[in-house]
Amino acid sequence: MTKKLLLAAAIAGCFAATAASAADVTLYGVADVGLRASRTEVDGVKTNKLEMMSGQNAGSRFGFKGAEDINGMKVGFQLEAQYMVDTGAFKNSLLFHRQATVYAQGQYGTLTFGRIGSFSSAAGTYDLFFGTGDSFDGGDGNVVGVFSYESRRDNMVTYASPDFAGFKVYAQYSFAQGTENAQSGLNQRYMGLAATYNQGPLNVALTAETVHYANANDAQDRQIDDKVVVGLAGNYNFGPVTVYAGAQYLKDGDNLANDWVSTSKFVTVDGYAAQIGAIAPALGGKFVVAAGYADGEANNLDGKLYDLTGYFGSVRYLYSFSKRTTVYASVGYQQLERDAAAGQTLSAAAEEKLYQAAVGITHKF
Repeated sequence: MTKKLLLAAAIAGCFAATAASAADVTLYGVADVGLRASRTEVDGVKTNKLEMMSGQNAGSRFGFKGAEDINGMKVGFQLEAQYMVDTGAFKNSLLFHRQATVYAQGQYGTLTFGRIGSFSSAAGTYDLFFGTGDSFDGGDGNVVGVFSYESRRDNMVTYASPDFAGFKVYAQYSFAQGTENAQSGLNQRYMGLAATYNQGPLNVALTAETVHYANANDAQDRQIDDKVVVGLAGNYNFGPVTVYAGAQYLKDGDNLANDWVSTSKFVTVDGYAAQIGAIAPALGGKFVVAAGYADGEANNLDGKLYDLTGYFGSVRYLYSFSKRTTVYASVGYQQLERDAAAGQTLSAAAEEKLYQAAVGITHKF
């Protein structure tokens, strides 16, 4: 950790020295911290917690970004780290866990290279599905919602087209998650295609993504199929109230409704999820609400293991003292039910419930 802090300080010093001659290099960030009370019930066994948490409303982060114009082409970068206000630690072992990219933007579109969020990761520049169809843009604390998530991806190249009367198209490809193998077929590879339409109060996103799993074949030389997830999301601004909605179809995925399965053990999940939400002004601030439902089944290479059903609902109130500082309070609920298939025994809980209440403050810098 000491090495990371020294590296971060060195980078900050470099950029501070550069800022005098390059005004378009920016240091930015978010500090978010608060208290969260929760109760989990796993097959009737209750656990209560009261804890200080970082990043409940917005991930605590700091980053550097900048760009320059080269003969009409904009070339820039973004490096973004995530940290925990309550402990001062980094989110994980990667310094620039949230994003590390270089891009070139011209009349034919934008090419971005590096580590970046995929279309259904609820993170980064190309947060299309959650950013368009989820009023919380990725859940409310541990109440994560019913949708299947993708992840930030390493070794990613992304193309975004110019705007054509409100329409844009996108393509992403990740060569590998983590260090690339000598043989590309052994890498976990990701590919995504998307289209958006943004015109006036209406915003729509259609995403299609696939992951080639890099796990080994089983004893019978069988391999699980590639993950496929298709999402349709939208929001409409009716004036004071913006309504959000999204739907997702998932085949051979690794998570749904906060049920995470193990593809390394040849278990995947199929299903669908739908969610609706809204953001509305009230009491001098704004309310964010959402509710969703998911239905699916977990399978291995021999057939169905169990059916799963997920529900969630959450309400958050935010009051802004300024453009930089906001206080918030939220309550949420999530439930996951598993029903073993005929002849199968559950290896996980049959029912999980989560009740959550949180308060906190978000400051942007």
